[in-house]
Amino acid sequence: MSSSTIISSSSTVGEKKYSADATEPADYSRLKFEELAAVAANIAAAKAEQAVSARLSAANQAQKKTASMLNEATAMLNSIKSGLETSSRMQAQLEADIANIKGNAISALSLFVSFFAFITVTINVFGKADSVFSAAVLVTIFWCLLVGFNLIISLQFKVIASSRAAWLGLAFVLTLSVSMILLLYFFGSGYKLFGSGHRFLV
Repeated sequence: MSSSTIISSSSTVGEKKYSADATEPADYSRLKFEELAAVAANIAAAKAEQAVSARLSAANQAQKKTASMLNEATAMLNSIKSGLETSSRMQAQLEADIANIKGNAISALSLFVSFFAFITVTINVFGKADSVFSAAVLVTIFWCLLVGFNLIISLQFKVIASSRAAWLGLAFVLTLSVSMILLLYFFGSGYKLFGSGHRFLV
């Protein structure tokens, strides 16, 4: 092999080596840039994921805290509602007790007054009566009127229940009163209902 051939081949190899060495830095820099971009993208994605996770965690905690506050507020409202219902029941019971006490007091007072009025009228009737029959009829009439009055007072103030027995008792008393008045009118000695012949009504 001649020296020119060796020189040309070595120059050719040198050119290839130079061209290879010239391309290697360009590929390396491009690879380095892509790796840096990928690493930066991964870091950014990780940070974004961490931020999203932190926000989700904060939102969940806020939601739990809000739910807990709502539960406490609901329990407080239920407690207040229960207290108001209890207070309303106590107030209604107190009003009913006051009404019962008032009715019992008025009923007792009416019985007391009726008792003494009955005694007074009975004494006056038997002291001035023309006959025992007329006095007995007048006392019975007055007794029926007092019983009817006390029944009406008791029904008005709910001392006794408004039942069928109470109304039947009142009807019986009124019927007996009317019957006694008619009996006195037709069979009373010297009695005139609308005249002045009887000295009780003068």
